[in-house]
Amino acid sequence: MLNLNKKRAIALAMSVVLFGGVLAGCSGDTGNTTGTTNAGSTATGTDSTETESSETSEETEGTTTAEPTEATEVFEGVDLGGVTITAMNINSLQGRNPNVEDLKDFEVDERTEHLEAIQDKYNVTIEFVEGPAVEWAEVPNELVRAYTAGEPVADIMDFSYTYLMTLATNGVLNDNSEWIADMPYRDRYVSTGSWLGANYGIGTFVGGEGLLYNRTMIKEAGMEMEPNEMFATGNWSYDDAFAYMEELSNNLPEGTFPFFIDPYYWFLCLRS
Repeated sequence: MLNLNKKRAIALAMSVVLFGGVLAGCSGDTGNTTGTTNAGSTATGTDSTETESSETSEETEGTTTAEPTEATEVFEGVDLGGVTITAMNINSLQGRNPNVEDLKDFEVDERTEHLEAIQDKYNVTIEFVEGPAVEWAEVPNELVRAYTAGEPVADIMDFSYTYLMTLATNGVLNDNSEWIADMPYRDRYVSTGSWLGANYGIGTFVGGEGLLYNRTMIKEAGMEMEPNEMFATGNWSYDDAFAYMEELSNNLPEGTFPFFIDPYYWFLCLRS
């Protein structure tokens, strides 16, 4: 029987690998991890190979030969004994599932190749399972009930940060502080700080988002310029934006707020 804490650590490792890719190319000391391999190699979970021959071919006049770059293993391939790790088929994890309906053929092929490479490299089976069939706000409570009953919904979950407090305070999440401390390139994948006295492997990766605003509200508030006009005239630094929000807030009716940020991003701001 696999130790529960060991399985939780494996689950965290697999979640990072699922999101980050199988291999990552590194050049020099930048440590850039892109989830891809160098040209001429494939993300099959096998050991990295040099992409160019060690024998230098004769250079043609006016050209130079680029130095070969070495593909570096971010996560070493290890034998996990064939354990099955379940992943809840929702959000970004659903984006890795090759069995989602209405996918195009090339999407199925890409997801299948990525999933099989991980499973072969680590000798692990990743099984996608459905989440609780309840209203969105009730999902964390249902996850707690299932865990308390000894039947956790999934080992890996990609859920809203609004669920975090409920799951953490009810013991559903595992403290991986010690494991994360030795994790390669950990700063690129998970927060190294603790929250509620533990480290739950909270992702640090986040994509850029556009700023949306209500033009009518801004006009009625009597603002001289819109945010895009502030940006176009070189007046949209952090301090400029903060001052703009303060002025807009003062011009709006009481109880109306000029700025909203999704809990996901706000939580990352607090962790940084």
